[in-house]
Amino acid sequence: MAAKLRPPMMLPRSVSTEAAQSAEARGRQLQRLVRGRLPRSVAGMALRKRPAARAVVLSPERRVLLMRFRFPWRDSDVWITPGGSLRGGEDARDAVLRELREETGMFAHEVRAELWTRNHRLTVEGEEILQQERYFLVPADEFEPRAAALDQGNETDWFRGFRWWPVDELPDASDEFAPTRLGELLRTLLRHGPPSAPFAIPV
Repeated sequence: MAAKLRPPMMLPRSVSTEAAQSAEARGRQLQRLVRGRLPRSVAGMALRKRPAARAVVLSPERRVLLMRFRFPWRDSDVWITPGGSLRGGEDARDAVLRELREETGMFAHEVRAELWTRNHRLTVEGEEILQQERYFLVPADEFEPRAAALDQGNETDWFRGFRWWPVDELPDASDEFAPTRLGELLRTLLRHGPPSAPFAIPV
């Protein structure tokens, strides 16, 4: 049974001109990193595209809800935000709410700002695809997550656990997290508020 949630924390709707300029500058810097790190094959090959949506669940205590997985295509565990691929014709925000119910047992009713976009390659059942992810802010009080309805088989085999990570403890960049620069991105978000428009982030 999902825990009752108090009203979500409120992030500032706007930031000062100086802060907004700083946030936009950081976004441009990250976009340059994206262009520098993405393999040429991602841009040049006609890979099948798989749209996906992810939730950045932030608590008033400055902690973010992450899930630990051990994927067969990685050498070590990785911490990721809840989310997954869209079903046929599904809206990205609706997908976020559905994935939260299925993966964490959280019955959220509102998705806030779209924060980032992220493209990366995956091999699924022997096929290489281009995963196109959109990240959305979901403020929430902390609750005890439970893997309510992970896909039987792969997801249940790969899943290792949950943690409410203190944002200040996350490294600026690490391969143990996806996206790798999650710590830096979250601290920028808490400092300046959501961006005026979503921007591309490194893998």
